[in-house]
Amino acid sequence: MVKPIVNNTKMKTSKEYKVHFKAANTDYGILTIPKGTLLTHQTACGPDEKYHFVDDFSWVERNEDGSKQYGLLHDLEYRGIDVPKEYVSYDMQDWQLKIIEMTSGDEVPPLFKN
Repeated sequence: MVKPIVNNTKMKTSKEYKVHFKAANTDYGILTIPKGTLLTHQTACGPDEKYHFVDDFSWVERNEDGSKQYGLLHDLEYRGIDVPKEYVSYDMQDWQLKIIEMTSGDEVPPLFKN
């Protein structure tokens, strides 16, 4: 089977994901990552398709005084939340879907034959 092309593809959460988030000595409790949150394969050592880290933190609520939760945002950015693959979906572009549609089984699409 030809592996789907994921370059230039948006990866996001397919449904809401709840996780108990702890970083160092701080327990942030249960965080709810909304459906549609952008994800990335990027790790500290480069891209790795085994990981689906949250890459958009616009859903993080502000403090009561309106200020940002800088500690939480820092820990989310540098420690990360790896979303299980059951909660991941890919937004493929039309040309990617066409290639997959042209592929049946182990056959290589005509476009890629020598």
